[in-house]
Amino acid sequence: MPAGLDNLKHIVVLMMENRSFDHMLGFLQSPQYQIDGIDGTQLNRDSTGEPVKATNDAAYSGDYDPDVAHDFIDVTEQIYGSKAPAPGAAPSMSGFVTNYGEVSGSVSKSHHVMKCFAPSKIPVLTSLAQSYAVCTRWFSSVPGPTLPNRAYVHAASSVGHVDMTINWWKESKTIYELLVDNGHTAKIYYTDATMALTFGGMLDRQSLFFEPDFDQFFRDCASNNLPEYSFLEPRYNPTDGDDPTEASDQHPDHDVEAGEQLIHDVFVAIGKNADTWKSTLLVIVYDEHGGLFDHIPPPEGTPEATPPDNIQSVDPPFGFDRLGVRVPAVLVSPYIQSGTIISDTVFDHSSVIATARKVFLGA
Repeated sequence: MPAGLDNLKHIVVLMMENRSFDHMLGFLQSPQYQIDGIDGTQLNRDSTGEPVKATNDAAYSGDYDPDVAHDFIDVTEQIYGSKAPAPGAAPSMSGFVTNYGEVSGSVSKSHHVMKCFAPSKIPVLTSLAQSYAVCTRWFSSVPGPTLPNRAYVHAASSVGHVDMTINWWKESKTIYELLVDNGHTAKIYYTDATMALTFGGMLDRQSLFFEPDFDQFFRDCASNNLPEYSFLEPRYNPTDGDDPTEASDQHPDHDVEAGEQLIHDVFVAIGKNADTWKSTLLVIVYDEHGGLFDHIPPPEGTPEATPPDNIQSVDPPFGFDRLGVRVPAVLVSPYIQSGTIISDTVFDHSSVIATARKVFLGA
C-alpha cells in the first residue's frame, strides 16, 4: 500500500495477553474467509485417551482456574506432546489438554483449553480483523511466558532468557531509545504496570519514554499529538473499592469483554480525529498464547526463527531457533483493503521493531 506508507506518521501497538490465534479468531474461518482457522474437527486427547475437539463456547471468564501453564517446559509439552521430545521430533500441537490436566488436576477441566470464541462473542476484535487485515502467521517470539515475549517487542531479544526473570533487560537497547536518539518520538502509555521499566537505558529518562496516565493517549489522539511510535499497555490488575475496575489485558481468567472494550476505545480514539486516522497504523497483537490451543506448528530454523544474538538459554537449554505458538494479530489503517488476509509472511514480535525501523529510520 504505497499511499499508506507515504502518509504513515504514527504506529500504535496495543499488546494484549495470553490468547492463541485459534482461541480468539479460529472460528472466523469460512469458505469466504480462509484464514487457516478451525472448524471443530481439530482435537487433542486427554489423559484417558479420549478425543477432545475444539469448540466455540469459550466464556469471557471462568474457564481457567487455575491458570493454564505457559512456561517453557509446559509449552514444549503443548507443542510436541512431551516435555522432553526426541531430537528432531515434529511439532504435533497435541499436548494442550494433557498439560492442563496436569496443572488443574482435573480431566474435565483439561478440556477447557480447547474452548474457543464464537466470532459473535468478541465482535470488536473479529470485526476489525475482517474490516482491515489479519495476520495468520504471527507467532510469539519465544515458546514461553509473557516477559521474554514482551522483551522481544521492546528490544528484539530476551538476552538468553525464556523465564520470568526481570533484571537482565538492562543489557538490551530498546526501539524507543533507538528512535529518540535518532530524532524521533516514542512513548509507552500504561496504567498500572509495564515491564519496560526494567530496561536500564530508559530509567534515566522516564519522563521522556513513559506516560503513566493512559488517558493521555486518548487526549493525544484527539489533538493529533501522538508520538511517532506508541506502545499501549492494558490494565493488568483489577481494582476494588467504591469504583472497581476490571483488568483489561484479557489474561486468563480476566474478563475478555473488558479487553474488547479497550480495543474498541483505542480504535475509536484514533478514528475520531481525521488527521490522526489517516496517518496511523494500529497493530493489535497478543504477547503469547497462554497455554490455549492452536493447531498450526510454530516455525523452526532460518529464516523464520533466527537467533537474534549469540546468547542461548542454559537452563532450560534453548537456542532461540524456533518460535512460540501462534497469536492473534490485526492491522488497522484506512489504507488497508477490507478483508485482507496476510498468510504468506511469518511474523513474530520483533517484526514490530523491524517495521518501525523501516518506516522511521529507513533501516
